[in-house]
Amino acid sequence: MKWTGEQVENLYLQAIVVRRDLLSIRDLREEHLPLLRNIYSKCTKAIKENYNVPSSKLRIYCHYQPSYYHLHIHFSALSFEAPGKEICNWEIMLIISFIYEYFQFSLY
Repeated sequence: MKWTGEQVENLYLQAIVVRRDLLSIRDLREEHLPLLRNIYSKCTKAIKENYNVPSSKLRIYCHYQPSYYHLHIHFSALSFEAPGKEICNWEIMLIISFIYEYFQFSLY
């Protein structure tokens, strides 16, 4: 799936984490919450500035199982239908906040 960069109703972007030790959501711990919050705030700000799409009109998620094992977060327009199982970025942060080892042992 490639986005042409023209029609915002088909907006699809990814934030790829630089750290090589984070392969999927199973590697996330409480210590990674600032990283996730930073990704959220910087990406939603950049999307608003560049494409005039507010965060309320975005679907922000990770796949589990991911298509490749290097942690990445998807940002798409709500109208864009993504294949596979999605786990919302805010759900990930809430779960880590309360039970930070959830994904390490989960069979989700």
